[in-house]
Amino acid sequence: MARAVIGAPDVVLADEPTGSLDTTNGQIVLRHLRELHAGGTTIVMVSHDPGIAASADRIVTMRDGAVVADTGSVIRAEAESGAHDGDAPVPHAGLVRRRRHELADLVADALSALTVRPAKALLLILAFLLAAAGWSRPSG
Repeated sequence: MARAVIGAPDVVLADEPTGSLDTTNGQIVLRHLRELHAGGTTIVMVSHDPGIAASADRIVTMRDGAVVADTGSVIRAEAESGAHDGDAPVPHAGLVRRRRHELADLVADALSALTVRPAKALLLILAFLLAAAGWSRPSG
């Protein structure tokens, strides 16, 4: 956890942050994540434990790779209609996937990988060039 928050990041991605911890230490980690959130850091946490998920302000539930519920949609729907239907999640409300954004994210990730680990990127490019050269040579 210390490695994730060093340098005061704007966003922390936490994949099962309490997964291998006992209850007491899991609560300590959740308390630290709440403190980071109170300080302005966005926390994105993945958990299979409904009790851990319940500590979040917004819960996006996925099943078989698809979003099936989003409690953030309830907040948007309440703000738009002025009504409150309880805490039941609204499936797929306001969720739109944009290919343009996905492509921009992929390009940004690729450029980031080239600049963060240039030696690894160079070796990968070299491997592709060698493979392409080997395939284009006539066998003989």
